[in-house]
Amino acid sequence: MKLKIQPLALLTCVLLTAALLFSLAALAIAPTTVSAEGATYYVDTSSGSDDTGDGSSGSPWATIQYAVNSADNGDMINVAGGTYNENIAITKSLGIYGSGPSNSTIDGGESGEVVGVGAENVTFKGFTVTGSGTGAPGIGIQASSCTIEDNDVTGNDTGIYVDSGVDAGTVSINLNNISGNTITDIAY
Repeated sequence: MKLKIQPLALLTCVLLTAALLFSLAALAIAPTTVSAEGATYYVDTSSGSDDTGDGSSGSPWATIQYAVNSADNGDMINVAGGTYNENIAITKSLGIYGSGPSNSTIDGGESGEVVGVGAENVTFKGFTVTGSGTGAPGIGIQASSCTIEDNDVTGNDTGIYVDSGVDAGTVSINLNNISGNTITDIAY
């Protein structure tokens, strides 16, 4: 008995086979995207070390700036209570979280801007920021899409300054106590 195949059925079979092979080939060469949260690092001025620490909770770094320099975009930095005598330049998209304004203080020693936010997508939360230099802010914002929240900003020349080139509509300044600054509390 001879099997007779209709031309339309043959064409349909060939097209379905080609489509299947094409789909399998596309899956084999498609880039794979792995979504992962950034790393979490720890800073503790009393028990940490920038020389021997690795940023883990058991072996924290001692300074916030060292943690910022060591972190990658998307990472989170948890800062233990204490007074951090330093000026910080945030140049990466990071979440930096203190232990609350009554516990974590950043003191700029009356030298320049205490905290400079120069990268987009920064969250800075839970600090007292004090001790800016003459003509400098406690927190200076030079980038859009930032969140400054739950901080006490006091004892500075200017409390918080948002640079004129920044889209202020994308900067969230919420639940901060901004008072006791020499020139002004907040400026745009």
